[in-house]
Amino acid sequence: MNSAAIGRRVDRLGELKAEIANFEAEIKKIREELEAAGVTEGEGKLFCLQFSEAVTNRVDWNRVKEDYDLPLEKYTSTTTSVRMLVKAR
Repeated sequence: MNSAAIGRRVDRLGELKAEIANFEAEIKKIREELEAAGVTEGEGKLFCLQFSEAVTNRVDWNRVKEDYDLPLEKYTSTTTSVRMLVKAR
C-alpha cells in the first residue's frame, strides 16, 4: 500500500470516528432523557429498550497486599493489546 492509499484510509478512519462520536453524543442525550423521565422499558416500531442494573465486585489488590503482606507479583499476569489512535489534524 503506497503512502497516498494509506493517507486516504487514515482520513476515512478519522471521518468514521467523527461520525461515531456524533452518534454516541446523540445516544447519550436520548438515554439521559429517558432516564430522567423514569423510563425502565419501552418499545418502538423497530426496537425495544430495557434498562437493567449490573453490579460488579472487584478485588482491591492493594488493600489485600496491605492487610496480608502478599507478594502481588506472584498473583498477577500481563496482557498486551494494540491500541489504534486516530486524531483530527
